[in-house]
Amino acid sequence: MGFTRCWMLGAGCSVNCISKIRWMRFFQQLAVLYGALLLGQLLFFGVVYFLMANNMVDNQSMDDSLFRIIVPIMILGAAGAAYALDRQRQGNMDKLQDLEAKTQHYRNAVILRCALIEGANFFALLVGLLTQNYTYLLYFAVGLLAFIYFRPSKQQFIDQYELSAREREEMD
Repeated sequence: MGFTRCWMLGAGCSVNCISKIRWMRFFQQLAVLYGALLLGQLLFFGVVYFLMANNMVDNQSMDDSLFRIIVPIMILGAAGAAYALDRQRQGNMDKLQDLEAKTQHYRNAVILRCALIEGANFFALLVGLLTQNYTYLLYFAVGLLAFIYFRPSKQQFIDQYELSAREREEMD
């Protein structure tokens, strides 16, 4: 039974149909959360770029020799930590019994990955703003690519959690 037919049935909707709607909403909510985090980074980038390009920040030179080392390490470290966290959490999946536990586990993993990378990205933007050095905006771009790489999806969830045929059917 397709989604349109389920929606039309209203109160007479089957349990299977309600389950499909529930999983569809889960992934929609995850996509909205991810999109909001991505948009926040892009908006902050826009503000930082505007301020730097129009010389609207106090031009006191700041020694950025330490930041030249810290920022790339943070960006690459955050991307590496997100990847390692993802792999480590996959090792804990054997303990997860039902689909509900797996989705909660996946949601937590997505939030942690995004937080790690987003924190490093904001740091790169702030350092760029403080030092007036556009190089840090390029580091932000690298971090943004890492953020996009870890975009959550239903297919990624199915692949990572090796769902059974019954669990896949419940979601589709």
